[in-house]
Amino acid sequence: LRQIVEVRQMLEVPIVRELAVEFPEAPRAELRELATQIDAASAAGDLPLYLAVDIEFHAKLLGLSGNERLVSIVTALRRQTRLTGLTEMLGSEELTASSREHADLLVLLEAGKADEAAELMHRHIGHVVGWWAGLPEEA
Repeated sequence: LRQIVEVRQMLEVPIVRELAVEFPEAPRAELRELATQIDAASAAGDLPLYLAVDIEFHAKLLGLSGNERLVSIVTALRRQTRLTGLTEMLGSEELTASSREHADLLVLLEAGKADEAAELMHRHIGHVVGWWAGLPEEA
């Protein structure tokens, strides 16, 4: 699990940093809507919807890189990590915080804050071996 997280961080964090430099206007409304749906699914305790929209959000975001192979690889990696700790997260403060990070990431991307966006993505992916696994977050 830790190895999958490390690979995802190596792939996704640099893309997020690059996107913040010139975040396109066109997908912003759709990504905001997906972030809202993730929050709503979290609040409703609807795990299947949460997972589906979460995967869609991340795939659309990474798709802005224009690298479909990257999207395919990361989506496959994400599906492997979603097998751990999910039902225990329902209704938790951690799931709420994790779901809100999608909207926070968009704010940072729109503001062109590359380092902050990259740091948030690194931490967000790290939840897989922290909160999602029922463990405290690493610093």
